Amino acid sequence: MFQEADITGATDPFCKHNYLVKNAKDLPRVLKEAFYIASTGRPGPVLIDVPIDVQTKEINFDYPENVDIKGYKPNLKGHSLQIKKIAQAIEKAQRPIICAGEE
Repeated sequence: MFQEADITGATDPFCKHNYLVKNAKDLPRVLKEAFYIASTGRPGPVLIDVPIDVQTKEINFDYPENVDIKGYKPNLKGHSLQIKKIAQAIEKAQRPIICAGEE
């Protein structure tokens, strides 16, 4: 009964990406891609929906070394004009507060 719920559709508004694994052999690639997507660009949650029929299959788990997702090429460098603008705004501020973190 629980498998009837459209969990990927329900979580789409707040997840960076959703996967529905239909073939157990795709699981290693999907896991690698999901961690890559979640941790690159702007970090965010990635849902992996693994139906019970896929969960019960036995596979050789060959975790891929590299990720190549067609259409997903996050920009990993800051935009120089935007960085200059924020630096000027901080310079003009009377009491600037910087809240910084790690990716």
